[in-house]
Amino acid sequence: MFKKQLALYSAIILLIILIIVSYFYAKNNQDPPIYNHDARFENSIIVEGIDVSYYQGESIDWGSLKDEGIDFVMVRCAYRGSDTGDINIDENYLLNIREAQDNGIMVGAYIYSQAITKEEALEEANYLIELVKNEKITMPLTIDYEIYEDGRLDNAINSNTLDKNDITDICLAFCEQVENAGYESMVYGNRNFLITKHDTDRLANNTNIWMANYTKQTNYGGNYSIWQYTSKGLTSGINGNVDKNFWYIVDTSFEPLDETKRDISNCKLRLTDDSFLYLGRTVEPEVICLDNGNLLIENRDYYISYVNNSNPGIAHTIVSGIGNYSGKTILSFKINSLF
Repeated sequence: MFKKQLALYSAIILLIILIIVSYFYAKNNQDPPIYNHDARFENSIIVEGIDVSYYQGESIDWGSLKDEGIDFVMVRCAYRGSDTGDINIDENYLLNIREAQDNGIMVGAYIYSQAITKEEALEEANYLIELVKNEKITMPLTIDYEIYEDGRLDNAINSNTLDKNDITDICLAFCEQVENAGYESMVYGNRNFLITKHDTDRLANNTNIWMANYTKQTNYGGNYSIWQYTSKGLTSGINGNVDKNFWYIVDTSFEPLDETKRDISNCKLRLTDDSFLYLGRTVEPEVICLDNGNLLIENRDYYISYVNNSNPGIAHTIVSGIGNYSGKTILSFKINSLF
């Protein structure tokens, strides 16, 4: 009897081991991405993310998204009506922000704009700032500036009420207001709109650009830091399609916003460890941050975010200055495969 039980237990243990080995093998031997990145980003850190709104519903599984490698989300917080011009709140914005944050996903926010004056852009910026002022925002606040057919922006452009300079002025008015409040700013636009309706050089010299181009390899030649590459992305955490994006972190990504504050990159930062064994879950090493020997406090002096930390490879900790500190800095660590 004992031998039969021993054989049974041994078989169960062997089966569990085989399942674990198969899981890690499958996870670590997936097909390479089918999307090709511009050569300028060859030495950049590439981070995957999504953008969501009310249309994705309330049943998003943020833990599954993080495990899948989704490290940032841009959350729609509000929108201006294309007919009435009234600003409306996205009913799910706070749920999306907080659940993403609770699962270690970096959060940015956007407002869908139909502004046709700089005054309306300032109104949108102030509205968005008010909505997120108590939240942990570590990505830009963005004006989603695009045409809705026969809407107020479309009509203003078609009637020649707005030209390239006007459109760029409107977006930069939003961005300036956002940055004055201590946030990073960004302008969203599809490839064609950016090329034909914006002064893209002036735009790129003053803010970040989130460029939409649904293709496997974009040929957009202007500057951009986020590429929205599909509106039909599939994930394990969302029922239905979702917009998917690549965020490119380059050397100039983390310049301080407020020069009157201490640049967090000038502080002494280190991880408690820089090498970890992958055990099927995200890895989040602790950060020690000192300024002239004084220990800084997380969530008072800085925020911590982690990217590319859901699978074996090189992962990163992003330390963002808040309060008396500005700017960001990045620390790298290695996650070693179990097999």
